[in-house]
Amino acid sequence: MQLKTPGALLPGRLRDLVDLLYPVRCLVCGEAVPGPIRLCPACRAGLPRSPERRCPRCAYPGAAPDRPCGRCQRRPPAFQAVHAPGAYREPLAGWIRELKYGHHLGLARTLAAVADQDLGDWLHLHRFDLLVPVPLHRRRMADRGFNQALLLARLLGARHGLPVRAFALARTRPTGTQVGLADRQRTANVRDAFRARRWPVADRRVALVDDVVTTGATADAAARALLEAGAEKVGVVAVARA
Repeated sequence: MQLKTPGALLPGRLRDLVDLLYPVRCLVCGEAVPGPIRLCPACRAGLPRSPERRCPRCAYPGAAPDRPCGRCQRRPPAFQAVHAPGAYREPLAGWIRELKYGHHLGLARTLAAVADQDLGDWLHLHRFDLLVPVPLHRRRMADRGFNQALLLARLLGARHGLPVRAFALARTRPTGTQVGLADRQRTANVRDAFRARRWPVADRRVALVDDVVTTGATADAAARALLEAGAEKVGVVAVARA
């Protein structure tokens, strides 16, 4: 299902002319595709997907789907469920890195379309009514110039008619990259790193938006801050699960 874009509002003949002169190419096979979602149907169907057998709480792949995985049983995360249709493998992993570190903002719509698979049913099932992106610290925001989680949240919010509260959650201190850290190091790295404002989230069911869920440490820390601010429940929406 494609996300609506301003280009879709162009008159038919003008849109056809733009598509003819500047065709959008599939990221995988190079075939011309209509619109900003840069995947043809065949390549989109062939993207790496999260397996059906996964933890119902954190979406850890390979776990029994009828009960939380061992990690969630030992230390239940603050979030209730994870929606991450993609598996964090190539080419999805490369596109996520290109968006985040290569500043290829044109990839945001394609990645949002991947995250959008069956998202409407999931949002309805859990009755989430608000999207909140995982924030960057102000220093990293200044360096990067954008927050990829906010880009995704805005696209998904527009698609599903949900408000996006970009400033409901703040990262209160700079945290080092999570890449290469062990589970315990990841947890320590983001412990008490977030603070939520009460007025946008109190008594609301919040879906936290990020690009990828790895161990769930960042999502857990952010969800705890949202719950402390009065959120009724928190879930996580991402493009992919590692």
